[in-house]
Amino acid sequence: MLVGPTLPLYTSLNDVSPSAKPGLSRKPAPAVLRCRAAMDQDTSMGGDHGRFPQTRHSAIQALQSDDPEQRHGAYGAVIAAYWKPSYKFIRIRWSATNEEAKDLTQGFFARALEKNFFLGYDPAVGSFRTYLRTCLERFVVNQKKPAGREKRGG
Repeated sequence: MLVGPTLPLYTSLNDVSPSAKPGLSRKPAPAVLRCRAAMDQDTSMGGDHGRFPQTRHSAIQALQSDDPEQRHGAYGAVIAAYWKPSYKFIRIRWSATNEEAKDLTQGFFARALEKNFFLGYDPAVGSFRTYLRTCLERFVVNQKKPAGREKRGG
């Protein structure tokens, strides 16, 4: 004998109308729709690939070279391989617009070149992708700090 109310059994979500279960809807959430629409407006800059590539350790080692020509060539290879994935990461992680993500990506790589960000990479500690994403996150946070201050009036 059952005690308490009995619940109807549903074989799939198609059996449930949105009005039958509050909060259950077949439509994607508004944030998902905004994200999909925003991603349709991605830039063509940086190539077709949006995923982080396998680490080319030879290029990473060349970044740490004393020879300026070798270092310059390595920066070109790293930027060519990681620009689009970095852009996509900023778009998704920070919900940035196309233009904002392009500006942040360009700013990041310019600062990385200027301040030699990649000299701190140690393959024994973690992957280059993780290191790059950590550097990107810190850069974006530092870039967004003044905007947060302005919102608070200071």
